[in-house]
Amino acid sequence: MLDSIDDIVDIHFQATDGFPLHGKLFLPNGEPTHHVMIGGAVAVPQKVYRHIAAYLASRGAAVLTYDYRGIGVSQADDLKTLDAPIQYWATRDFAAAIDWMNDRFPDKKLKLLCHSFGGQALGLSDRNNRFSKVAMVAVLAGYWGNMDWPESWRLYVSMQVFAPLAALGYGYMPARITGFGEDMANSTFLKWAEWCKMPNYLFDDPTISDSLHFEEFAGDILSIRLTDDKWGTRKAVDRMVDHYSKATITKREITPASIGVNKIGHFGFFRPDFRETLWTDAADWLFAE
Repeated sequence: MLDSIDDIVDIHFQATDGFPLHGKLFLPNGEPTHHVMIGGAVAVPQKVYRHIAAYLASRGAAVLTYDYRGIGVSQADDLKTLDAPIQYWATRDFAAAIDWMNDRFPDKKLKLLCHSFGGQALGLSDRNNRFSKVAMVAVLAGYWGNMDWPESWRLYVSMQVFAPLAALGYGYMPARITGFGEDMANSTFLKWAEWCKMPNYLFDDPTISDSLHFEEFAGDILSIRLTDDKWGTRKAVDRMVDHYSKATITKREITPASIGVNKIGHFGFFRPDFRETLWTDAADWLFAE
């Protein structure tokens, strides 16, 4: 796959409040025919998306991956003192990544491949009209009650009881103890946990009402739900995606059996095993004019 792309460039840019962020730009051979940004899930480092980024570049796209503040190579000096409620990842980091792509490729319409929180960041960004098409993978409203039993109660106990206690003890949210992606600042994790106990998820948070821009996006959305994703129930997915009320939305449900495998889950879509199936279908949609 890497033989068919031109280069992978380390990039550095600042969030809208000056926080230093780091990413990679995957470049195709020749002039890019598409310009894609990848918006990642909560506490999932950009390296998880490197294979699909290289695949999209092999099909002619310039592709940006990056890490939110406090995650991956966009680490903070001290997670214990980092003030970074999760909405900053959208309103300050995601926004700055869009600006970087616009500066690097002026006058080019962008496309977005997003995973879980990345599809929430789109709706929390006042720049979302810069995308023409968005492929959403497992983008959902994370209220624990949207999940089926027993996963709903497992998630509730883990996120609302066990993980906060671990965060209190360590001074940050320790991933090796809680299993939630990478280590996170308490300010990041606790705001996310707060959303996850609200029936309407982030839409019930009065502190971010000025950051809700879901109804401003009027492009095309492909929402991909993996049926064996315990978090991504139909209810959870619909209660997030349907907030994009002005978008043209195509909803696609994929069972593991339909592509001849036993499991996909919340994270599996991005495994290289699915290059000729899930990736091809998503890229065909994203790149179609």
